[in-house]
Amino acid sequence: MNKGVVSYQCSCVGINFNDYKIEIDALPLLGFAIKADGSLLEIDVELVDIFDESTANKLAYDSVCKLLDHICLMFLVKTGEPRQIRISLPQEFESEVRLTVHNMYQAQFIENIQLQVFPNPKSLDSLKMQVENYWGSHNVHMRLFRNSISQEDPVTRYLLLYNLLLFIHSDQQKELDKFIAKIDTNVERKPSPKDNKPETIYTRLRNEIGHNRQGVKSQTTIKEITEQLSKFTDIVKQVVLNP
Repeated sequence: MNKGVVSYQCSCVGINFNDYKIEIDALPLLGFAIKADGSLLEIDVELVDIFDESTANKLAYDSVCKLLDHICLMFLVKTGEPRQIRISLPQEFESEVRLTVHNMYQAQFIENIQLQVFPNPKSLDSLKMQVENYWGSHNVHMRLFRNSISQEDPVTRYLLLYNLLLFIHSDQQKELDKFIAKIDTNVERKPSPKDNKPETIYTRLRNEIGHNRQGVKSQTTIKEITEQLSKFTDIVKQVVLNP
């Protein structure tokens, strides 16, 4: 086999681990070698028997984006856009000679890191298992989840996460609330001012932002959203993994 490597960097705030390998049974993709230092994530995409640079670039970039979806879902960290930093491919007729291209890019260091995650071997193995189990059936939900939690503004993040749940549940709030209640049996529910039927706190907050409800102060709703965001993110994560 003629092996090649395409390497990427992206900002990834707050996660640290040393070199870790994930193998994928999806030739010509062999797998990944990844490491993170708290501000940057570096990913080596390992390929086999690909000699054309444009083909390698497309496969590597698509694979990195899918891997970032999994990392984001597992560790709930925000990632930046991946940028290629180097590529090394075999020559088709001279297997001993390798073509190496260096792209002059390095992701920006991000300051003011408040939260640091240091995955232990067990959690990294869980990431590996998740990638292996879901790689072939990867769907748009993971990409939408990563895009959602990458938002800095908590209200925007909340609304995108809620819309992702609606997307999964055919745009039916009542069905969505039933599903949430199965995950969190103690979820707060109150009568909706629209039809007096119960709605979960998550649907209520979404509707208070999306509609002009009498007697509701936007700042109070925003404060509640910020307080509920972490728990709601965990609920959405469970749904994405087990729709």
